[in-house]
Amino acid sequence: PKSPTEAQAVLHARSGLKVVLAAAEPLIRDPVAFDWDERGRLWVVEMGDYPSGGGQTGRVRILEDQDGDFVYDRAVTFLDGLDFPNGIQCWRNGALITMAPQVLYAEDQDGDGAADLRQPLYLGFVEGNQQHRVNGMRWGLDGWLYLANGDSGGLVSGTGALPGVADSAGNGSAGAPVLLRGRDLRIAPDTNRARSAAGTTQFARERDDFGNWFGNNNSNPIWQYRFDDRYAERNPHSRLSGLTAEVSAVPGAAPVYPRSRTLDRYNDFGTANRFTSACGTMIYRDVLLGSQYYGNAFTSEPVHNLVSRLVLQSEGSGFHGVRAGDEQNSEFLASQDNWFRPTMLRTGPDGAIWVADMYRAVIEHPEWIPAEYQRKLKLSSGSDRGRIYRIVPDNGCCGKDQAIDESQENSNQRSFFAADWKSLDLVAIAERVGSVNGWWRDTAQRMLQHRRVEATGHDGVVSVLSRISEGDAAPAAQALSTLAMLAEERMDERTLLSLQGGLRHADPRVRAIAVQLLEPQLRLGSADVLNAVLQLESETDERVQLQLVLSLGEVPGSEAAAAIGRLLARTVQSEWVQRAGLTSLSGENVGGVLESVLELSIEGTEELTGRLLAQAAEFGQGEKLAGPLRSLLRRVSDDPGSVSFAAVTAVVRTVLPGTAGAQLRSNADVQAALADARKAASTIALNVSGDVQQRAACVEFLDATGIEPASLSELLQPQVPLEVQRAAAAAVSRRGSQADLQQLLGRFSEYSPAVRAELVDGMLSRAGSVDWLLSALEAQVLSAVDLDAAQRDRLLSDRREAVAQRAQRGLVMQGDADRQKLVELKRSELEGVTGEAAAGAIVFEKRCGTCHRLQSIGREVGADLAALKDRSTQALLVAILDPNRAVEAKFLSYTAVTTAGVQHVGMLRGESGNAVTLLGPDGREQTLARNELELLTASKRSLMPEGLEKDLSNQDLADVIAFVQSAGAAWKQFAGNVPASGQVQADGSILLPASAAEIYGPSLVFEEKYGNIGFWTSTEDYARWTFDVPQGGDWVVELEFACDDGTAGSPIRFSTGTRLLTARVPGTGTWDEYRRWSAGTIDLHRGRGQLIVTAPEKPGMALIDLKAIRLKPPQ
Repeated sequence: PKSPTEAQAVLHARSGLKVVLAAAEPLIRDPVAFDWDERGRLWVVEMGDYPSGGGQTGRVRILEDQDGDFVYDRAVTFLDGLDFPNGIQCWRNGALITMAPQVLYAEDQDGDGAADLRQPLYLGFVEGNQQHRVNGMRWGLDGWLYLANGDSGGLVSGTGALPGVADSAGNGSAGAPVLLRGRDLRIAPDTNRARSAAGTTQFARERDDFGNWFGNNNSNPIWQYRFDDRYAERNPHSRLSGLTAEVSAVPGAAPVYPRSRTLDRYNDFGTANRFTSACGTMIYRDVLLGSQYYGNAFTSEPVHNLVSRLVLQSEGSGFHGVRAGDEQNSEFLASQDNWFRPTMLRTGPDGAIWVADMYRAVIEHPEWIPAEYQRKLKLSSGSDRGRIYRIVPDNGCCGKDQAIDESQENSNQRSFFAADWKSLDLVAIAERVGSVNGWWRDTAQRMLQHRRVEATGHDGVVSVLSRISEGDAAPAAQALSTLAMLAEERMDERTLLSLQGGLRHADPRVRAIAVQLLEPQLRLGSADVLNAVLQLESETDERVQLQLVLSLGEVPGSEAAAAIGRLLARTVQSEWVQRAGLTSLSGENVGGVLESVLELSIEGTEELTGRLLAQAAEFGQGEKLAGPLRSLLRRVSDDPGSVSFAAVTAVVRTVLPGTAGAQLRSNADVQAALADARKAASTIALNVSGDVQQRAACVEFLDATGIEPASLSELLQPQVPLEVQRAAAAAVSRRGSQADLQQLLGRFSEYSPAVRAELVDGMLSRAGSVDWLLSALEAQVLSAVDLDAAQRDRLLSDRREAVAQRAQRGLVMQGDADRQKLVELKRSELEGVTGEAAAGAIVFEKRCGTCHRLQSIGREVGADLAALKDRSTQALLVAILDPNRAVEAKFLSYTAVTTAGVQHVGMLRGESGNAVTLLGPDGREQTLARNELELLTASKRSLMPEGLEKDLSNQDLADVIAFVQSAGAAWKQFAGNVPASGQVQADGSILLPASAAEIYGPSLVFEEKYGNIGFWTSTEDYARWTFDVPQGGDWVVELEFACDDGTAGSPIRFSTGTRLLTARVPGTGTWDEYRRWSAGTIDLHRGRGQLIVTAPEKPGMALIDLKAIRLKPPQ
């Protein structure tokens, strides 16, 4: 570990900026979050009990800067004895703190600096992994505080307590509990209310100056929530699942460029030098550093000891994030010190970027560190240290005597107040809403909220805010939001005029916010406000178009229906405007929206028309459907070649069932049009020379129109293209009678594997046909091998016990009782079986490719195999045969059962207020409206099924393992080095010469002079041997090697994939002097094994010259 001064010296900011130390131990330790009050005191949350807990050593410290140089001189403990606190927001006379299972308020009431009052305000947050708990607290323009879910969720409710009011439990208006599954949270502490927000964010939900919210998780530094959950919840039929959009040009685990030495990962070996611990994403909301940084996104990456930057560019209604031109291979802030662990980032009140550095040797949680590593690590190293830095311009500014330059425009609006919020002049507070600094604008709005009774209708406050709302965009947006917040209970004429004035602001982002802020008047049916808003109908900026469509959905009745229709018809290419339009539909306005779109008759609106027809049907507006549906069907019969059958099929599937469909089914004109359309589609489907995709689409259309399923059976012929067969098989299996399906099952051997899978999947989707399938198994019409592993797994894990028991008898799944024994059995059976990678590729495509992708084969549903580091046979056997031994939550299998009795199984890909999306094992997404769901339950099983051994012979298993192993990096080639299997010697030892090793890495070479591996200078260098182990046990690892005394002492690591041995290389004198040395013992299993040798740390000069390894058998 380094001292604060030493650590600062190796912490490098980009050119033009510098790093200034604001606080360090002993004033603080383990900082993970911080905030300021209006007087300039810095409140710091310390998670001293990370990662083990139990000591209640978390604290909140208050720091004071006594000479105004932004280096803190004094600290007092405000609150201690806390368990894993991780977020803070200054509030009234104290602070709010996130600390699962609660959000609490604490206040010093006697002036000694320590909290006397401690009130739980919200309860029910799940106490998950300490990296995955509720956190954050960011001020929203609506006057609510937004919290990040943390990925642990909970059922959260207010306690009824009011901040600072003792014995006030029950006085607040807490409302119903909020379920945090797949969502973040917003709270109003002064009234104890809580509501869900579109989510989920792992650490630090963030907002920009115009109300755009962003989230993150460890492997994805930023995404955007395009609009709020409350909109999606309006229309239960919209089926919008997930309101997030990617931001980065390289989404997900993008590359990072550390200055520190890249250490070995304890897990996720493929994520070295990529985002793997992204957190604390912040939008910079000032111009002190330079206007080029305003609105940029900054993300902490503590594993790689850096802060990364994205320049956000407006794109439609969202953003596109790219690296700065001069940061393509470098980072905004990076340390050479592996102990630098940035957590929270903030735009400070001074305009600097503030960085909390937890300063730890180990940042990973023990849950993700193998036990053998934990025994060698002191997980709490650094718990007595911690730093907070400021990133400032490198121009002599930013101390006590700040130089004034163009980057400090409006700097008088960044200074701290001498008095506290209660005694400040209200007009002076309102003026701060006009600050160039985002933190000050938020703080001023919050202080006005605390003094709402005085501030509402205050002439000076309203005048100042109205003036600011006409100026620069960011302060204008905040001023309008503050006016609306203060007028929440009663809108006065001056405020209303200011909000309507915002509709004419020069910046479209302000116009969009003004539209949103006028929603209360739209909900009240104000004709004047509606007319004012509709003046923006011709807007071309997609951000305004999106907000218009969302806000017009708040207008009661059908008054805004025509405008919604016109907007949607003109924006058919704007995905998010179209999605927003779905949320704005209701039973009252959907007919008018549909009519408006049809009247315009704009080219390219066919799919929009279809969606609106489907929505009208779901809202029970059958009387409005006959004419538009008849016109759509006439197009199918008159000009089928120009029709998108997929779009028409989607309409028919939604429109014809249900109450609305009953009226259509009895309408003679609709039935006539349906018969003609069906005839046209049948002609295309049976045309042997027709386009295959068009034929398959016509089969799906015929199925949707209710054609007799048996009539499609004739398409299940080997001469018929596969896609057409699959469409027919899906239709018959999902709607066919028992007699229909018995006939098909009797011909099961005639169908291709893809058609068989479609038939069985269809039968598994409804309860009745599951019984028929089991009967076929019991009668031996089918056998277990006719079903793939996923299908067998669905039967064996059926929620109906009787079905699962019948399946157990009918499928006779050997080995399910003890997968670990099966792994050992297969390992033994594979001894002597040689795998062929080329043959394995074929097996992979057939058996694994539906969920995994490798070397351009298969789909990306399950784990990324390209990033797999441990490709040992033992590890791959466990992954293939025992997938539930260690399953990640994101790969858990969910079962959704609809009210119609249809069952869907898959990973829970996303959910919103009114819909869930399952990703099935075939890679297909299924989005279900919540009002359709009877049951949604998670198994404790991976989506990857058990039982693959039934589909794989031992040769298949060896081949697919060889294919996965071959997909790694190619070894380097040298004269005299020919990778080969290690040989058992006469004394029982196994000889692994350098000449037989696979050699990898940037610097490692084979040297012919001594027949050794040398120039081992990088942690990315490694050598690997394969060999057969005749007996299990602890084998001695003996090396024949040379190492100059001047560079001796570097650690060397031996890994079998499941066992590790680490030792330090002794000196032999010179590089020309070889000797033997026993490094220790390592546990080897009988059978095929591997040994990988690496340098876990960068060697001083070189690690070793290695001539051979001899493995000596256990005694």
